[in-house]
Amino acid sequence: MRSQSTISSHSATQSLLWDDRNFAELDGELERTGTGAWVTGGSFSDIWKGIWIPPNGKPIPVAIKCLRITQNFDEPELIAARTILNLNRIKREILIWKNARHKYILPLLGWRSAEFDPPEPCIVTPWCQRGHLARYCQETNPSTVSRLNWLLHAAEGIEFMHTQTPPLVHGDIKAENVLITDNDQVAWCDFGLARATQECVTGLTTRGGHGTAGFIAPEIFFEEDAKVTSSSDIYALGGLIIQVLSDTIPFYGWSDGSIILFFAQERPYPRDLHPMIPNNATVWGIIERCQMMAPADRASISVVIGELRQELAHCQGSGVLRTVVSPSSPSHVDE
Repeated sequence: MRSQSTISSHSATQSLLWDDRNFAELDGELERTGTGAWVTGGSFSDIWKGIWIPPNGKPIPVAIKCLRITQNFDEPELIAARTILNLNRIKREILIWKNARHKYILPLLGWRSAEFDPPEPCIVTPWCQRGHLARYCQETNPSTVSRLNWLLHAAEGIEFMHTQTPPLVHGDIKAENVLITDNDQVAWCDFGLARATQECVTGLTTRGGHGTAGFIAPEIFFEEDAKVTSSSDIYALGGLIIQVLSDTIPFYGWSDGSIILFFAQERPYPRDLHPMIPNNATVWGIIERCQMMAPADRASISVVIGELRQELAHCQGSGVLRTVVSPSSPSHVDE
């Protein structure tokens, strides 16, 4: 993403973006840390723990995201085509991530075009020993105050993205993409589905995948060629609030078909799926304003941040979430 600039010629922009000068590779030595270095994997990539030794520097623990290029391919031509596809995919992620500099966004250290055996393009970021927010909450059972504080800071990271020029949409908001740093702060990661909303400026579009079921906005579910937007990020933020406060993902245990049927009924979210969040907690109001069916009706990120601050202030004094006398919507919706 090229913030604070406007480029009228799409072809000129493409040439600029894919200029190799924008993709200088990481200097120094990069290696995986041996047995047990593999951390996790997704549809297109694997995450490894590793060590980066900068020129004339000390070893730094890092996470190495490698895009697969040879899986299920035996023909050299197919491997070559997949290599080009993955190089473009990783360059696209780099372009967005390298300019997303914020205290609640994980820094991008650099990349390599062909590393390890088999040679794969990879992205290098700082290693976060505490892991992602979902696992950290499940393993440590932090206080509600801590959970709200992390949610507030995560929302501030989203606000930074949405207020860039052009706006940056993350596209895959969930607790697994929020890391906990060594100083107990959140850090957004994984910009593989992110996009800059003004394609005439960036030359970037969303390709393949639209996020994770339970966090996908209705308009994305219903439209095959739908693209992620700031509004779909807000919808997913409502799901993130549910996930972090309840230790379960939205629509836990539901099939995609059941979720689509639920959307078609235009009913309020079934609160009783998440007993850790009191049925009459006022935070449900924030969640429901994030998850309005019509994108234009959803809360702005600034409104969500303001309401999370109010919830946090109350919880810091009382230790519990605010509640109302009776819930404003049904607690159960039949599938």
